[in-house]
Amino acid sequence: MQFASTAKPAIAILYDSDFGRDIDSVLALALVHGFASKRQARVSALTINYPCLEAAELCDIVEGFYRKTVTGPGAMYMSAPAIGVADAHGKAAAVPPLVKSLLAKQGQDGKPQWQSNVRHWNDTAVPANLIRNDLAGQNDENAVLVTTGAATNLSQLLALHDTAPLIAAKVKMLVIADNGFGADAAAAKRVLAEWPTPIVLCDRKSAEGLSFPGQCIDKDFSYVPVHPIAEAYRAYKTMPYDAPALALAAMLYAVRPGDGYFATKSGTVSLGSDGHASFSESAGGKHTYLAAVPAKHDEIVEKFVAMVSAEPVVIRRFRRQQQKEEPSKEAPPAKSS
Repeated sequence: MQFASTAKPAIAILYDSDFGRDIDSVLALALVHGFASKRQARVSALTINYPCLEAAELCDIVEGFYRKTVTGPGAMYMSAPAIGVADAHGKAAAVPPLVKSLLAKQGQDGKPQWQSNVRHWNDTAVPANLIRNDLAGQNDENAVLVTTGAATNLSQLLALHDTAPLIAAKVKMLVIADNGFGADAAAAKRVLAEWPTPIVLCDRKSAEGLSFPGQCIDKDFSYVPVHPIAEAYRAYKTMPYDAPALALAAMLYAVRPGDGYFATKSGTVSLGSDGHASFSESAGGKHTYLAAVPAKHDEIVEKFVAMVSAEPVVIRRFRRQQQKEEPSKEAPPAKSS
């Protein structure tokens, strides 16, 4: 008799971000895919909290790189999921330079380097609905929501009928990488007041002393001729430079909260007058503040590099299969007379 496994799947990461506005938001997606390659996390839902179709195109390209394969081994892997994008209400946001640069990149044949499944607004999903539907399929307390940018999508999620109990049941915590959480002040205040699960704040002080080293771009991503993460890094600023690590720090904690990389404090997160989240420490507070442990800085950066540059499973398996199929280079044995 066979029994179905009762073990929970790896933690589900739902990433609501200002994808493409800075390199950190892109690196954070690569980071969680690195953990996914080790079956320590799953990229479960992706939503973008500013109205930019081109950002969704780039997000789909990055997802396609990690989830798709060319032929043969890995063909059983599913394609990239739908991308949720904030409603433009008739006025789309300006396309960030990083996004514009990558979408314009051409291959040697003069055609676009990458193809996206997102070409029109109707190729995207309504973010709040996408998150709600994704949560409905998760095991209890086996999802973590990570956010960078405006809280618009999360506020709209809370506004959906009878969604708060679903969030409370499924979401282990909401991790805020505060690079402008107050871009939609009303939405931010609502989320901070009504979110039904633990909230963790990771701000610039949390990630102080951390960065992503640009020196690894040329060597650690060379397992493919053109890597979308490496190209995004080069497009963001003139090389060489070390990238900020705010979203990376938040994502690392979201996936591996028990690894001792961060010290935590209890208190209350509120929206400051500067539009950023602020934290007031208090015993028994319902929110948590992160601070990277100084003695762990080198270890954290090493983890950033290892996970962000990790080969996608489909590429690794494809390479192994090719190696198995290559004919032996050894000379054939001599025929006996």
